Amino acid sequence: MIVLLAVMFGVVLLPPEQAEAAQAKYAALSGSNIYKVGKHRYKVNIKERGTAVRSPSAVLYRKKKGKWKKLLTHKNTYGMTVKAEYGKWLYYSVYPYGNGQDLYRYHLKTKKKYLVRKNVRHMLISGGKLYTNGFATDVSTVPIYVSRTNGKKAKCITKKANQARMKIYGKRIYYLECTYNKSHNKSTDRLVSRDLKGKRRRVLSKKIKSPASVLYFSNKSLIYAKPVKSTMRYYKINVKTKKQKRIYPSAKKVDNWIRTFY
Repeated sequence: MIVLLAVMFGVVLLPPEQAEAAQAKYAALSGSNIYKVGKHRYKVNIKERGTAVRSPSAVLYRKKKGKWKKLLTHKNTYGMTVKAEYGKWLYYSVYPYGNGQDLYRYHLKTKKKYLVRKNVRHMLISGGKLYTNGFATDVSTVPIYVSRTNGKKAKCITKKANQARMKIYGKRIYYLECTYNKSHNKSTDRLVSRDLKGKRRRVLSKKIKSPASVLYFSNKSLIYAKPVKSTMRYYKINVKTKKQKRIYPSAKKVDNWIRTFY
């Protein structure tokens, strides 16, 4: 009877993990340690202890009715970054000493926090799946994983990603693939894409040899900077044709690319 009613009224009964929200809302830094996520505001404070034995702790606040109210505290960490909201879950990262960057999520109603994955630099949620870009001390082996939104059942898509942000357009994930020469002193980046299961890899740009810095990419173009003598030159690659041309962006535009890309 329940199934029949669901079909009649077009109701889709999803598991709790998928029913939380249709789309993630990502955080944007709107001030000193203040993050905007949709209509919500979050603030991070670091409490210094003064000695190595009593290390700093990070405290997260949420603004409600014009007042900052404490949500949670992490001890023995020197930083915290708000990442996204997904339904009633808040995703954030903490920076424990000597352990890179760990991704947590906090249930805004039950007020409980859970570790999602260790060594995560960036995250995306699409189609009820979590995509995480690794934070590695050995930058030659940076993995991307796809998992449930709680971090479980993780599958590695690649071990050759750059630590820059990845992006999802439509039904494909885009990221920078990084490879090294035999001496391991020079690297090459390429913009590649895969379907959301990690298959059907496509190379979308020309090789970008080090030293160079990718500043922006989408499913249409890629922009990077390369030092030439004492100046920086900027180039744009058309993803469809792979043709390259030099561009002349303003300093403000370059700064905006850097702040939003890494």
